[in-house]
Amino acid sequence: MWSASDPRTDHITFAEYNNSGPSNWENNVAAREAFGNATLLTSDTYPLTSVMDSTAWIDMTYWTSIVTPQPVVVTKTSPNITISGTSNYNGTVPPSGALIVSKSAIAGQTVYGTIQDALNAAPTASKTNATIFSYSGVYEEQLIVNKSGTTIFMGYSDATDDYSQNQVTIQQSHGVDTQGDGSDVDAATVYATGNYFYAYNINFRNNNGTQQDIASLGFAVKSSKYAFMHGCQVYGNQDTLYISGYMFTFKT
Repeated sequence: MWSASDPRTDHITFAEYNNSGPSNWENNVAAREAFGNATLLTSDTYPLTSVMDSTAWIDMTYWTSIVTPQPVVVTKTSPNITISGTSNYNGTVPPSGALIVSKSAIAGQTVYGTIQDALNAAPTASKTNATIFSYSGVYEEQLIVNKSGTTIFMGYSDATDDYSQNQVTIQQSHGVDTQGDGSDVDAATVYATGNYFYAYNINFRNNNGTQQDIASLGFAVKSSKYAFMHGCQVYGNQDTLYISGYMFTFKT
């Protein structure tokens, strides 16, 4: 029996047997039959007098109704992040530490005549970036970029958001017979096989022509990590662009 003056209801819990959530009485056959199909318990909040023949044995000062505890609902929201502006940057100045490629000498600076020469001089450590900045010009080269770290090609540009105004082109004229034993990627003007490769405002061109069954790729990537192009153009005939791995482009 409960005391009328000290009911001690702080440790009493009213619950439904085998319930899977509030308001689930109608689905709880075992509990419903045990209480004589008491349909009133489908409500989350109800007075004791609605489910009991007598409440005289309960001190109603302390407890007049049953409130079914509600589950805690945690709402996760992802804030919308708005990024404004453009991808414009100063493409006319080599970044600090960059290897510089130019068709002509530049006073006070170490300059490489070809991109291949700059690649040969680039650091090989995987944790060191190799940034090669090329001034305006057409560079007749076929390159394989296989550094285990990050290699960045940047072309001189005063309109970095507009690839049609690129001033740096890497080109060659090698083709591969797709019906033969050669691989398509052997024809690529630039073949990135290292871990990370980035290119900014560079035109990759293969001028081999339009022969049938002859692959003439402007760019190929076979990377265990990622490759990225910003403001670039890729020209070729058959199989112009080859991607085996992850490749991201923007304004290209």
